[in-house]
Amino acid sequence: ANANGYVKSCKVTVHPSLNAGESYLVVASTDATPSTNGNWITAAHTPVGGGTVWLSLKRSIKQTTEDPQRGDGRIFIHVFCQTPGAQHTAVCEAWGRFIQVVPA
Repeated sequence: ANANGYVKSCKVTVHPSLNAGESYLVVASTDATPSTNGNWITAAHTPVGGGTVWLSLKRSIKQTTEDPQRGDGRIFIHVFCQTPGAQHTAVCEAWGRFIQVVPA
């Protein structure tokens, strides 16, 4: 499906639900599945205890379907933590035009 949007940036706030000693790697990717070797656009890291990061994206969105080979398709935000399976809460806000933030 075709779209005509633009995403300027994304603000992501992450807080641990149980272990306050966690820090987080927040990644914007064209891959729907979290991967440490995927098609990353940009990444940022929170300090220990979580926090807020800004991801500068500056991308046109012309496809609403997933296609990692295209640079103008859907963008996925993934949060990686130090302890696999750790519980956390994440809030994502996006700035741009004609975009929609949809939780996974």
